Amino acid sequence: MDMVVVGVVFLDIKGFPFFKYDAVGTNLGNVLMTHGGVARNVAVNMANLGAEVEFVTMLDDDSLGREARLRLRGAGVKLTHAVSTPDKGMGMWLAVFNEKGDLAGSVSHMPDASPIERLFDEKGEEIIRSCRGVALEIDLSEKVSERVFELAERFDKPVYAIVANMSVILRRPDFMARTACVILNEIEAGRLFGREIRALSPEETLEAVSEAAPAMGIRSIVVTMGARGAVYLDAENGLRGVCPAVPCRVVDTTGAGDAFFSAVVESLARGMRLDDAVTCGARLASMTVSTSESTCPHVDEHFFGIGE
Repeated sequence: MDMVVVGVVFLDIKGFPFFKYDAVGTNLGNVLMTHGGVARNVAVNMANLGAEVEFVTMLDDDSLGREARLRLRGAGVKLTHAVSTPDKGMGMWLAVFNEKGDLAGSVSHMPDASPIERLFDEKGEEIIRSCRGVALEIDLSEKVSERVFELAERFDKPVYAIVANMSVILRRPDFMARTACVILNEIEAGRLFGREIRALSPEETLEAVSEAAPAMGIRSIVVTMGARGAVYLDAENGLRGVCPAVPCRVVDTTGAGDAFFSAVVESLARGMRLDDAVTCGARLASMTVSTSESTCPHVDEHFFGIGE
């Protein structure tokens, strides 16, 4: 059975200065254009990890859309239910990085999700009924998210929420209680829980998450903290702890969170415990940060050796 990924393909335009980044001045450097988007990155990452992936998305019927389609298929991602759109079905992300490779600023254009809304109205049962689970870009559309959760609960399929801009989550925090495992970074977790946690130590973050998550009905959660690692809580199985980041040479931090999410979800789908799944997530995030791409194509066949 396939893992269904629902979300948007983006065109990423990324600028890297040669010298120290000046936020108000002119910066000479390299400008790259790549395919991205959190859901697209997750679909490719999971295919690279050996999963069968069906990507429900929108692709423009132009040269950029056709190139994105070819590259997705080349990565082994199925596009049976990808909607062909005449214009602006794909998103765009403009980002500037500093001299250390860290994000300095960005602007996103999110496309209209109505084609995917219509698709789930017409073929939602067919898409969800036979899948292993769903990785849902939850901020794509509240209507799509509601429909996916409804179908997943009817057919007893786990849903893993991919967080993008939090526009839907902040309106519908109840969706988090319907998610098999909530995976957020520390900024997103702070916004969801209504408290600042970035200044906390990993141990203090774990305590804060262990208090706030169950109060919202969240059973399983992971909060990433960049170079400081991640904390995790599985209340049902009594698992909680801190997972350190895997040291690496930083080339481009784009896609690190998407890689982490992908490896955690695929690990859980393979029946691994949350602590081992988080370890796999940290490893794939480190591998991705070490490359100039937003996904890491070189995954060893023994990647999931932990816990098996």
